[in-house]
Amino acid sequence: MMSLIWVIQRDEPSNVVDYEKIDNDARALYEAGVKRKGTDVSTWISIMSERSVPHLQKVFERYKSYSPYDMKESIRKEVKGDLEKSFLTLVECFENKQLYFANRLSEAMKSKGAKEKVVTRIVVSRCEVDLMKIRREFKKQHKRSLYQTIAEHTKGDYQKALLSLCGGDD
Repeated sequence: MMSLIWVIQRDEPSNVVDYEKIDNDARALYEAGVKRKGTDVSTWISIMSERSVPHLQKVFERYKSYSPYDMKESIRKEVKGDLEKSFLTLVECFENKQLYFANRLSEAMKSKGAKEKVVTRIVVSRCEVDLMKIRREFKKQHKRSLYQTIAEHTKGDYQKALLSLCGGDD
């Protein structure tokens, strides 16, 4: 017996900007959500999962010309539960990935006994990618350095490892 697996692939980023497709997607999101009673979730999922990040960033900007709400407000009005959380996370990452990670680090460290898995996952996975940018966003948004926050909310060898990966105080 053969099984068929269909994998949705996101469009590859391109140097060619297709303004017609951007406009069509923005209008489709509006018409599938805010404009109608009920939400055509399949249209939202299709566009949000198949388009490239640069394309979606432009779609979110164009969406404002159709809807009285920005994309995040529309998501909050149109979908609930895990799908709402997923869409909001996508939009936040597409708008400013480093700010998204800075905010996740802040939230994780505010909880009693820092959520070590979240902090570890972000610091380790981003340390050689864009942790410097995350540190800048963290300081800009939270008025203190990521280094100071890690030092305050962790201890022992775990603290030493995170501070070493963090790379210094800003």
